[in-house]
Amino acid sequence: ANFLDATFLSNHDQERTLSQLGRDSQKAKLAANLLFTLPGCPFVLYGEELGMAGRKPDEHLREPMLWSASDGSLNPTWIERQYTAPRMLPSVSQQQTDPDSLLNHYRWLIALRHRSKLLSEGQLEPINLGRAAVMAFWRSLDNERIMVIHNVGNQSEEIALNQDMQWIDGTPSLTNIKNQYSKFGLEPFSFVILKPFW
Repeated sequence: ANFLDATFLSNHDQERTLSQLGRDSQKAKLAANLLFTLPGCPFVLYGEELGMAGRKPDEHLREPMLWSASDGSLNPTWIERQYTAPRMLPSVSQQQTDPDSLLNHYRWLIALRHRSKLLSEGQLEPINLGRAAVMAFWRSLDNERIMVIHNVGNQSEEIALNQDMQWIDGTPSLTNIKNQYSKFGLEPFSFVILKPFW
């Protein structure tokens, strides 16, 4: 069938993702990693890329975007903020200058997905690596494929593959002289994209 699933982490009627994750920014990055490497057309609820939290009633799921660290005119004030006050999360202006911010992580993932037809259009084939905290899958299109491996746990995982792979992208980057990997460690809440040597 010719369709794309509309994938999302949360929407304006649901508790925001960061509230569900206990405001843990590493878990928020993991959730975004999964959203942008799995099939479908990802939708991002405004503020999710900043780490905005929010719980019911609905008006607190829809608090204004935090543009500036000050309480000045850049920040809309239609409701008293319970989850998105400047003391609760870094603003857009603060996150733009922080290379490790959630906002810049989202920007990187969006650019990665736009560069890769395999991520945006490829079919998914699950891979069982025999580790409970590891989620792995192939994304394939035409005669190309990439392997995506996520560590969804809070401890490092040793990954052993039955073939040498080339690092394409991921968090964090892997480096060695040969640029070939069949065995490597994957940090908690991180992922890697690999390509077979053919």
